[in-house]
Amino acid sequence: MAKRSKSTKKIGIPLTVVILLAALVFGAVVGVLISPAREQIVTLLKQNGQSGTGGEQNNTATSEKGQSVLGGSASFRLPVELDEASVMEAHFIDVGQGDCILLRFNDGVDMIIDAGSGTARNPATVTTEMLAYLDSIQLDKLDYMIATHPHSDHMNMLDDVLKAYEVDHIYYNGWATDEKPTTAYFGDFLEAVDAETGAEIVQFDADGDVYEIEGEGYTVTIYAPGYARFEDTNYMSPMIVVEYGGRRMLLTGDAEEEVELWWMETMGGTSYDIDILKVGHHGSQKGTSDAFLEFIDPEYCVIMVGEENGTYKHPDYLTMNDLFNAGVVTYRTNRHGNIVLFLDGKGEFGFAVEQEVPVDNNKDGINDRMIVTEKAAA
Repeated sequence: MAKRSKSTKKIGIPLTVVILLAALVFGAVVGVLISPAREQIVTLLKQNGQSGTGGEQNNTATSEKGQSVLGGSASFRLPVELDEASVMEAHFIDVGQGDCILLRFNDGVDMIIDAGSGTARNPATVTTEMLAYLDSIQLDKLDYMIATHPHSDHMNMLDDVLKAYEVDHIYYNGWATDEKPTTAYFGDFLEAVDAETGAEIVQFDADGDVYEIEGEGYTVTIYAPGYARFEDTNYMSPMIVVEYGGRRMLLTGDAEEEVELWWMETMGGTSYDIDILKVGHHGSQKGTSDAFLEFIDPEYCVIMVGEENGTYKHPDYLTMNDLFNAGVVTYRTNRHGNIVLFLDGKGEFGFAVEQEVPVDNNKDGINDRMIVTEKAAA
């Protein structure tokens, strides 16, 4: 059995010696060109086979491993100069109607937040594609796993991740663990957790708590409302703040207005600036309230949503209108496919996407932080 802990706070992360990416080189004419190591990641995004989007197939050459090499000499425009040695990545992996986020920090620490899909596609196919994506970016182990709440579109692939990778720390709500699990996928997750004998297990308390993970220049703070505070399972979702390079990113699971208000009260004050927001509950109208948007004042956001999500009709047009009126640049996995945020220690950042289509905002689709191919930039 794995070690279990009810409250782990201020977890220091030892510095690893793994530096995954090479130094950036400057373009001779305009902009900053992307390094070969990062090119591998970006070209991977350009393939229309890893995600659930239905965009056009890219006509690019591929390597023996199936990664696009774009003729072997393609370059990518970065909107800003990034300090390669300090860059962290946030991968918003397109799993259709669901969430799967991988954070890769500058000190080599890897953290996955959710892995689930409620898409109409074959679940085994989505799982295979998700694991193939993780393998293609050379993930070899996970330092942290966070399961936000027990819904299938957030955790029905976490047991597969646990079987594929060694995980050092696992965070999840203790909901239903004292009784028979209420769903098969939650039972599968618990069995996989128990099999991870070397991991530290952190169950969020019934009434919630705050957990802090510290690394080299970054902090991940988990504001967990617990599983007894609210009746709705979505409201168990923790609000996760990632701070690095003077920037803040907020990851929200399926949090809706009640959780937003609880978190705002927890934070205190009249505002708490967020640069990048992962919109709660796939853009449902029940979340991203006006008061919440005013409180965090985000500049960019990501909505993780499938093309086919039945009667949910995510993202809701009211949510999209609110984001539009607030001037938030919006990326969506059902339009952009896989999305990767690159953020360095100075606070400079850019987004790479699988499908280079316009973003949603009220500035005529202008987005000065999109990493694009030279062809698209021309």
